[in-house]
Amino acid sequence: MTESALASLIAALCEAQTALLVPRLRALGMSQASFQLLSAVYAAGDSSTQSEIGQRLGVAPATLSEAVQLHVVRGLLEQQVMPGDRRVRRLALTKLGRELMDQVLVEVSIVEQAMLQGLPTSRQRDLIEGLALVAANLDRERQRRLAPTAVVQLPDPV
Repeated sequence: MTESALASLIAALCEAQTALLVPRLRALGMSQASFQLLSAVYAAGDSSTQSEIGQRLGVAPATLSEAVQLHVVRGLLEQQVMPGDRRVRRLALTKLGRELMDQVLVEVSIVEQAMLQGLPTSRQRDLIEGLALVAANLDRERQRRLAPTAVVQLPDPV
């Protein structure tokens, strides 16, 4: 497979996954941007700073700050002041945020099952391991270049 074929396939997968997932998110009252923000905080286990989440999402600090405030107001996120430096904020899901993410993960699982239908379990593991390596390579390259990405367009509270 050529590199351009790989990029085209990944783009097509992203579009198809988005087409299946976004309506499910909307049914839960969540936008794709909110999903990306809350998923990043969820994946970090409530242990990342706001700056780290912004870097992970490739979002400018001012944009992320606005999005975080919208989610704080909605009761989905809380900012916790770090004891060593009061300027640094750790992001954590609230109880309501965790409950919403639990519902979202059910929907994500349904979409993932549809994506993997017909693929033997052994090949699913290989696919996931391969995609994890590709993602790590891309993340390393992005960090090496220190280039912000435009993957996430925040804020969009609904």
